[in-house]
Amino acid sequence: MNSSSSSLSSHQTINREPQYLLDLVARYDLNSITQHDLDQFTHFSQPNKFFLTVFLTRWRNQSTSERLHTLQLGFNAVREQARYHKHVQAVALLKEYEGLSLKTLERTKPGERSDDHLENISRWFKSFKIKSTTKYEEAAPVAVKTKLKTNEHLSEIQLTTISQHLEIMFLERNSAVFMQGSKGDYYYILVEGKIHLHSAVSASQEFKARERIKKDPDILQLMTQSKIEEFCGKHNFSISKKYSGFGELALLHSTLAASDSERSLTALIGSSTAILVKLPKEHFDTALKSQHAEKMDLVLKVSFLKNFGVFKDWRTSSLIQLAYLMNIQKSSFGDKITLIDSPLNSVFFVLEGEVNLIRKVKIPRVSKEDKVTYKTHEIGGAGPSSILGDFETIMCGANNCRYKTTSVVKSAFCTTLVFSVNHFEDLVLNGHDEETANTVKANCRALERFRSDRVENYVNKELSAMVQKNAEKKMHGIMEAK
Repeated sequence: MNSSSSSLSSHQTINREPQYLLDLVARYDLNSITQHDLDQFTHFSQPNKFFLTVFLTRWRNQSTSERLHTLQLGFNAVREQARYHKHVQAVALLKEYEGLSLKTLERTKPGERSDDHLENISRWFKSFKIKSTTKYEEAAPVAVKTKLKTNEHLSEIQLTTISQHLEIMFLERNSAVFMQGSKGDYYYILVEGKIHLHSAVSASQEFKARERIKKDPDILQLMTQSKIEEFCGKHNFSISKKYSGFGELALLHSTLAASDSERSLTALIGSSTAILVKLPKEHFDTALKSQHAEKMDLVLKVSFLKNFGVFKDWRTSSLIQLAYLMNIQKSSFGDKITLIDSPLNSVFFVLEGEVNLIRKVKIPRVSKEDKVTYKTHEIGGAGPSSILGDFETIMCGANNCRYKTTSVVKSAFCTTLVFSVNHFEDLVLNGHDEETANTVKANCRALERFRSDRVENYVNKELSAMVQKNAEKKMHGIMEAK
């Protein structure tokens, strides 16, 4: 019994269920409560009716406070007993449904199943909750887990589609479910066993492993773990929870662009045997894609990043590391994305739309009588594939730095990916890809030279105007003196 329950005061114990029992006791003699009276306890299962009868007769002569306290203890005990009984029943029922469904899947072909077959599979599929995590297929830099009730709230049409096209797989240790770099064409659910996820350290290792598996699917069967890592890459993590779903990210990628549909990890069987069911992509799109809406944001960001020239050669797994740390920001005409002299905290990747760049320019004195002035001047624009805040980050980093430019949206809409300065420094400027860092820095310096030239031209123009104005003023003074 939970100790916290026993310490509840008489006022705390009066909730709906105990109060209902009190009302019932007030209306009936405890020694003559009938089965009909007990049947009114609809929140308790039938095996608990006898327990309730015994319990109710024990507290008839207690004081009101003692009754309430005893009632709460008894209610808690009955509730826990009912929950356990319900759990045992659910597990037994699920096991029964699973056995019947797996036999049906094994003995029938997809697309040729009868109504009875479909009913068996549908009943099993909606009796469990698919466990899913956003890190299983991609080597995420942070352990971002999302529990998705993927098969909850499915319509009858969706369930029928799944039941008609679901396929079963019986695999042995080290069998490849899919290889890194291969096309994503199935969604998988682990029924029994364990999955190991591996990541190749180079494109050549990925290609060699994939091609050798095509020629000899059983080549991994006799390999040790160290040999497998040498062949397929580092073992990143494992999937072992029953009814874990995996493989959907590659399918979601392919809805945006064909080039985004490759597997970013290799999935191997990590137990002596394993049972999986899989659903083809076209039927996944029809029946389950909408259930993975939370992951579409990640897929969208990766797709956007691939449009940036500096990331065109990055592997999908590396892009996902960036995508996990970015947010999509929507702006409208006239909105300011960055503001002069405000603290530098984010770098913005422009995905679509146009912005005007405005900088504060210092106009020096031409003569002792003049004052130093500051004016704002448009130094150019930025469109898709531009980066805002990169120059400031490169020049002084995230410590006590401020934006030198105001970025104002000049198109109807503008979409940017927002990246913290610290992450931009760590993963882009100082990351593992030196070529990308050099390209970003070179592009930034070239743009800054162009913008500095525009600023210099503007300052010279202002100074010329001031010199001319001073000359005219001086001439005017001479004329007045005459």
